[in-house]
Amino acid sequence: YRFSDTALNVDVSYYGSASIPYADISGVELRRENVDGVRQWGLGSFRLLAGSFHNAEFGDYTRLTYYNPQSTIVVRTSEGKIFVLSDKTPQDTQMLYEKIQTYLN
Repeated sequence: YRFSDTALNVDVSYYGSASIPYADISGVELRRENVDGVRQWGLGSFRLLAGSFHNAEFGDYTRLTYYNPQSTIVVRTSEGKIFVLSDKTPQDTQMLYEKIQTYLN
């Protein structure tokens, strides 16, 4: 995760990157659980899950997480896009969530 002046940038090994402008973020939620979904396109390994996913709650969304995280961050944009993020551990995911909050306030 890289924080620029205008956007949160996520670089995923063997997949690529995504940029989420802070101005487009309409909501951020920390969940103490994994977000289920079916991969439609992208990377699926025993280390990382990244790409286009689908579930009943969100419909289509972009996932950029470690494999089977115990906590996740749901980022919603004003355009209706949803990103699901995580770091390696629940503690690291909590710190990532807090850092995202500092860029939104």
